[in-house]
Amino acid sequence: MSAFIVNPEHVAALAAYTQKAGNFSHAYNMMTKKEIFNGVENFCAVLANANVKSFADKYNKGKVDEADLMFTKECIKELGKFKSLMGCYNKDTLTDADIYNMAQCLEYQCCEVNNWFETDAYWLITKIKGIAAGNMAKQAKVQWTFKAA
Repeated sequence: MSAFIVNPEHVAALAAYTQKAGNFSHAYNMMTKKEIFNGVENFCAVLANANVKSFADKYNKGKVDEADLMFTKECIKELGKFKSLMGCYNKDTLTDADIYNMAQCLEYQCCEVNNWFETDAYWLITKIKGIAAGNMAKQAKVQWTFKAA
C-alpha cells in the first residue's frame, strides 16, 4: 500500500460535513467506548493528524517532520471555505457522493498505522461515510422496513 498527504480542502470539507444540520449529534470510538469531542476544528485535527501519522509511519519510521506538522493548521484554515456545509448558507457546495469519495480516499491514506481500527479517525471516517451513504440511499427504490411482531 501507499500513503500520501491529501488535499487540506478535502480534510476541511469532511470536518465541515459533520456540522451540517442533521448529520452528527455525536461520534464514538467503538474500541475505546469514548465520545470523540464534537467540534469542527477537533474533527479536522483528528483527520489531519491521522493522515500525517500514517504517512510518517509508512515512509519516515514514524517520525513526523516540520512540514507535516503544519498540515493540520492548514486544514483548519481551509474550514472557512465550507460554511455552506456547516449550515451557514442554504446551498451545499458538495454532494454526499463527493463527501463519500473524499472519505474513502482519506481512509486509505490514514490506514498505515498499526492500530488503525482503534483510532478516533477510523471511527470518524466510518461515521462520515455511513451518513453520506445513507443520504445517497434515500433515493433508492427499495427502502429498509420491518413489521413489528
